[in-house]
Amino acid sequence: MKKPIRICVVLIGLVSAFLTPLSAAELPDEQFDLFGSWERQHPGGANDKTFGVWFNDFGYQAVAQTSYLVSENSKGQLLCKSLEECKGEKDFSYIAFLPFCEDGYTTNCIANVFATDSKNKRISPTKRTYFPEIERNQFKGNPKFQLPSGSTASVLEFPGLQNSAGKNTYSVGVYVIQRFSITNWDTGEFTSKDPSILANIAAVELESGNYKARVTKQIIDSYGRLSLDYMALGSNIECVVIENGICGKPVGFAENTSFALQLKLNAKTHGWMHGRLTNGKITVLKETSSGIEVEISGSPSRVPSVVAETTIENITDSIWGTVMGGTVPKNYGSKEWPPTLGIVASNRGTYMMSSFKAMQPFMTDKAVAMPSFWSVRSVERGQVVVAAGQKALDCLYKNGGDKGKILGFVNTNSTAYVSGPPTFNEKTQSLDYSVAAPHFAKDGSVFKGNYSIQLEANTARCMFGLQGTNLKATLSITNDRGESSIITSIAREDSGWFNFIASGFSFSIPTISLKLEEAPKEPSQEGKTPEAKTASQSIKKMVCVKGKSKKTVTGINPKCPSGFKKLK
Repeated sequence: MKKPIRICVVLIGLVSAFLTPLSAAELPDEQFDLFGSWERQHPGGANDKTFGVWFNDFGYQAVAQTSYLVSENSKGQLLCKSLEECKGEKDFSYIAFLPFCEDGYTTNCIANVFATDSKNKRISPTKRTYFPEIERNQFKGNPKFQLPSGSTASVLEFPGLQNSAGKNTYSVGVYVIQRFSITNWDTGEFTSKDPSILANIAAVELESGNYKARVTKQIIDSYGRLSLDYMALGSNIECVVIENGICGKPVGFAENTSFALQLKLNAKTHGWMHGRLTNGKITVLKETSSGIEVEISGSPSRVPSVVAETTIENITDSIWGTVMGGTVPKNYGSKEWPPTLGIVASNRGTYMMSSFKAMQPFMTDKAVAMPSFWSVRSVERGQVVVAAGQKALDCLYKNGGDKGKILGFVNTNSTAYVSGPPTFNEKTQSLDYSVAAPHFAKDGSVFKGNYSIQLEANTARCMFGLQGTNLKATLSITNDRGESSIITSIAREDSGWFNFIASGFSFSIPTISLKLEEAPKEPSQEGKTPEAKTASQSIKKMVCVKGKSKKTVTGINPKCPSGFKKLK
């Protein structure tokens, strides 16, 4: 019997990355599957030493999980339908898909969701169904211990908002993952880890067939310990949502549309959110001692999926360790270790960026697919501490970032990025952010990057040591060759936030830097004609050089950076 090739999934987080092999030529990019072609090209057993890595964002796959509440004790994992059912236990963990507030919930729920079409018309859903309906009440929440109720994702119908399959169906899933320990049942005292929060909207086509809803059940394992059986979790992973007899498969969004999601939460984030939105915006609608109400809005982003492939002779232990962990297997290419396809789909920390850089020499510079995503995730405490830098961290904590306040929101359409906050560079006094993607989109056109950062105003002033309201923002994008494009503009505060956007830049691994400074006072306009004032505000561009390095500077009164001269 032929031994199957090895498919190695490298993940940090709870996002499943397996897809059922299908014909990519017949499918939308949201259902693109690399495994089928890899199996045909590398059947194994022929001393094939090919090694490949697939970089992809599997954000919508997270919606296919199930809610559960578990007590973890010396006997194993005890499945609970409520805290009361497991009273007396101490350590708990849960995954909770949030229900809609209108179904009798006051917190940790979805308050509203609506779309805006290409004509800027607001569209509310006319029908909503929990998916699967039978799993909508997986476990009961407990506000005393800030425990959400565990429900399921939902499928909504937006009239007139046809997705690429010609349907008006979209899935909405928001879930919270957390561990906590109850120290006093009577007084409600407990300690908890920071929650992970993921919100996802996907365009779906509902397909009938032999599908089984995913269920989490209590079992006794082979060692006699309490354990969980995630029934049907490993099958039909191409389904974003799944019900008995029905699969919701991802398709492309309606063109030129955006979505807004309103949430009521008492699960507190650690200052930062990140996502895959174009023109993404987060608005704090209400903030109390018990939680927050937020609105997250934006359009979906198309994110390049890219492949790196080479032979194992070109893979050093350092590269293998970065991508796979450990050292290169001595028997790679044998029946015991057939050709491996690594799947890098991390959404946490620096892992995906470091893996992308390690495999870049063996990478095609063109995307194999361009799936669309509308997803937002929280940033965990460890990522904030590692990525932000000490000064930025101090400012985040000073403004309540360690107490659940949302102070920053980062979005990009890049294949790989550091999912934590930008790093505050003490030397340049700038916020630096690294992204990576192939140079070309699937259709061969130059892929244009988008990056946006929304920063709470007091936190921004603290980071850059500023006091006034008259501020100048400088956004620079430096490519692999050291060439920079610099955009200078007035930093305008809007409802307590600064918003910065960089778009249209190319790849493969540019660094984006943001700097805020006190703007010079405007010279007196006395005696000047209105025409002269208007002319003085026109945007100008110049090219500056320093040796082989070039920088393009744009602004009202552009000047070359220190050490550079204007190109004549």
